[in-house]
Amino acid sequence: MIDFDEIAKTVKDNYHQNITDESGISKLQIAVIDAAVDTSIAVLREYEKQRTINS
Repeated sequence: MIDFDEIAKTVKDNYHQNITDESGISKLQIAVIDAAVDTSIAVLREYEKQRTINS
């Protein structure tokens, strides 16, 4: 089974580590990126669920 929570955590951790104050990224932009990651993971989770049901 795919661990979507671990994927989301890894993606967020990786880009959070690469953000510096000099990059000009605001807290709002970080929140938007986090939301996009969460939404993508939710879509993947639903796809996996449907794929399992239809198998």
